[in-house]
Amino acid sequence: MNGYNFTMRVRRALALAREESARLRHEYVGTEHLLLGIAAESAEATSSVLESFGVEQRDVVLLIEESIERGHGSSPGPDLPYTSRAKKVLELAMSEARELDHDYVDTEHLLLGLLAEGKGIGAQVLQALGVSLTEARAKVAEKLGSPARFQVAQPAVGDTPSSVIVTLRYPGGASTVWRFSSPNGAIQFLQGQAGAP
Repeated sequence: MNGYNFTMRVRRALALAREESARLRHEYVGTEHLLLGIAAESAEATSSVLESFGVEQRDVVLLIEESIERGHGSSPGPDLPYTSRAKKVLELAMSEARELDHDYVDTEHLLLGLLAEGKGIGAQVLQALGVSLTEARAKVAEKLGSPARFQVAQPAVGDTPSSVIVTLRYPGGASTVWRFSSPNGAIQFLQGQAGAP
């Protein structure tokens, strides 16, 4: 897929999305199933993409099941088609990975793709749970060690940042990320780095 590798976590989330669609007796995989797949994968993982937002799997399941109807009839086969919105989410996940200079797509990128799509049930549920695209991008950039290069609203005159994120990249590809509660703390840190051998 254009040089992007889907990690095992994303592959597992996509497989779980298909299982959720079949459980609900749907004949397609939509954004709601993608989110259910991410939630199920996160419940199995030691480090959860949803955990950093304070979102629990049961909350996702409850909101989605309140938003949709179960299908009727027999359980569909394993080759369920993706809806156009779900396909768009996968494209947006690759775009989000590209913006972060990643050559892989992980569950964090898939979550960003859901939010960026914005209109599907998956995005609506995330928004209802208080997860915004801007905040998610910042958290993913911090977690994965890449600077956020996204357009966000400009601060009002006189506003001061509530936190400052500093990412240092080293030769060989390593990077470290620090979060400071004030600009002064970040400045002092950077001054210390400049004086370090």
